[in-house]
Amino acid sequence: MGRGCGLSPILCDVTDGLDPVEVLRVRVEEYRFQVQLNASRTNYWFSLVAALLVVGATLAGLGVRPAAAAVFGLAAAASGLCGCAVHVQHGYYQAARDAMLGSAVELGVPRLLATTPGMRGVARGRLRVATVTVLLFLMLSLAGLVAGVGVLTTVS
Repeated sequence: MGRGCGLSPILCDVTDGLDPVEVLRVRVEEYRFQVQLNASRTNYWFSLVAALLVVGATLAGLGVRPAAAAVFGLAAAASGLCGCAVHVQHGYYQAARDAMLGSAVELGVPRLLATTPGMRGVARGRLRVATVTVLLFLMLSLAGLVAGVGVLTTVS
């Protein structure tokens, strides 16, 4: 495996001498783990932001404006932090995907599951508007905007 393993040189050295098929199996499992973990985390974050927006709206409806403003502020902050976390976790996913694909290429395994541009090896850096990550950022931005409007309407 060596330098072409798709990971840092330290981790590449760990795979030296191992059965390449076993390395691919482990990398496929890591890829699946990252996909599932990212989906679960994203669900939790959206649930948190949605719950904060509901609590803020409820407090505003009850006339508890200072508390509503604080909760809307938390929702806005949570939206921003969740966006940062989505960016970080996407990097973990990409590293796992690239390592898995690197092992598959080394073994001569055809790309049977090339369902996304990244899996098909489409060049990075090209602007793709409708990616899952971009849509997540847009939804979190919209939630942050709603929270910001909530803050402004409850403090004025």
